Amino acid sequence: LMSVDSNVKLMILLTDGTLRVHNGTDIIDTKLTAGQTYNRVAGTEHDVMNASDHPLAFVEIEIKRPEALLVGVAPNSSFLRR
Repeated sequence: LMSVDSNVKLMILLTDGTLRVHNGTDIIDTKLTAGQTYNRVAGTEHDVMNASDHPLAFVEIEIKRPEALLVGVAPNSSFLRR
C-alpha cells in the first residue's frame, strides 16, 4: 500500500536483507546489512516491501521535530522540506 509519512523516518536494519521500495513511479531493490540505515524524508510517497526470502527485522524511529536535532542546519534546509 502506498503511503506518505508526515515526519522523517529512520530505519536501522537488525538483519541482512533486501528492501523493495515503490516510490509511485519506480520499484527499486536495495540490499542492506544489519546495522545499516534507511531513511525517508517527510512527504515521500512510498511502499516498502521485504524482497528477501526470509523475515526482516528493523527499528524504525520517527523524528517529529527534526529541527531540534539538527543544530546548525537552517530551518528552511532542503533536508527538512523533502
